[in-house]
Amino acid sequence: MSESPVDASTAPPEDEIARSLSQIMLPLACQYEERINAVNASQQILEHKINRLVSELTIAADNALVPEVNEYLGSLANSRRKVTAINDHLRAIRERLGRVHTSATQKYGALKAANEATADRIANLEAEARAPPAGVVDPANANANA
Repeated sequence: MSESPVDASTAPPEDEIARSLSQIMLPLACQYEERINAVNASQQILEHKINRLVSELTIAADNALVPEVNEYLGSLANSRRKVTAINDHLRAIRERLGRVHTSATQKYGALKAANEATADRIANLEAEARAPPAGVVDPANANANA
């Protein structure tokens, strides 16, 4: 049995729809296949470059002259600990000095007022000491009045 080409007029409608969809989809499928192949090629190039970079970095790391830094890192950590302790002490000293300053400022005001009161009392006492007692006539003033 030989198959004869199907005439469009005698073909069932499902076949006609399938053929039309095939004609529409074939160019899209070809475009996507080309894009997929291009992405695949670029991924292979990228993989090759990454592998080369890893091998170059491995060689460079093996050949690099890295000084022994662990000893210095320990020293730096110890220094950092000491500096932190000193900063804590300085902070505590600064807080104490602030409290002393506040207390001194408060006490200074009270002492200043007390000193002024004492100075006034001393001035009054000195004035009283210079003044003649009541009922006694000062001879220096008596001659001036006469």
